[in-house]
Amino acid sequence: MKLTILIYIILFSALSIFSNPIETERISKIKNELNEIDGYVRISLTNKTDIKYAIITWKTEDSVHIRFDNGIISIIPISSISEIEQLYLELRTKDGTFVGKAFTENDSSITLSTNSGVSIIPLKNIIAKSLLISQKKAFCDDCKSTYYRFPIQNPQIGLDSNDTSIGKTNYPVIGTTIGTPGTLNLLIGYNYEKWGVRLSSGMLFLLLDEIGFQLNILRNIIKKDNLEINFSFAPGISKIKIMNKLELDYKYIAALIDMNLNGFFVEAGAGYGDNNLNSKFQILFNLGYVYRFN
Repeated sequence: MKLTILIYIILFSALSIFSNPIETERISKIKNELNEIDGYVRISLTNKTDIKYAIITWKTEDSVHIRFDNGIISIIPISSISEIEQLYLELRTKDGTFVGKAFTENDSSITLSTNSGVSIIPLKNIIAKSLLISQKKAFCDDCKSTYYRFPIQNPQIGLDSNDTSIGKTNYPVIGTTIGTPGTLNLLIGYNYEKWGVRLSSGMLFLLLDEIGFQLNILRNIIKKDNLEINFSFAPGISKIKIMNKLELDYKYIAALIDMNLNGFFVEAGAGYGDNNLNSKFQILFNLGYVYRFN
């Protein structure tokens, strides 16, 4: 009995001597990080293999289960992980852009944990799907921003983030219209994801002795590859003379709504301000062609 105890003591002492405290610390660190990590991850293994991205499906005391985009499940021992990084999912949808940890992902929706809470995004609403990878660990040759957007394809979505048919969210516009503020107008602007700015200026100032300017601050309502609808507030001025006779002198602030369908542009709304007409309220209208560089 004493001999057996002595053997156990010798074995335990040997294991203590030869155990690597650095390895023990590394594994403990990885376990602690896994407690805070969910959804998509990037994993570096001790054999120098890099897993660019995968989604965590299950965690145990000694291993982590991950699923790749092709559906393959892999079980990774925690002892073989040298580094793990939380990846944040960016989903561009018809209703805006959502960024967060992907808690669950199934055939109908993706559940994200965002700064504003938990969001369930139906797959049918998703236009593009990307992972945000920190620049210092990015899988790219020249990353110029804090995060590198790595586009990924989801079979249920059926659209790749590089697919140009979905259009851009930020782009300039240019066109010509007839109507407010200066009869025949040059229109230029720039649209961001949900906001935009647009300037209209009359082009007949040499012929009609006119002044016409309108600055629209836009809030996007609908944005698709062939359709855009915006609501806007706009200060403006219209001053038109015909044959040296003052026909219109109107300084106003307007509330307007516009639609662009395949370049065909229509805008309508109401303005309020000082003028030489009977009422401070006036109906404003614009019709023309506006090209979107999306």
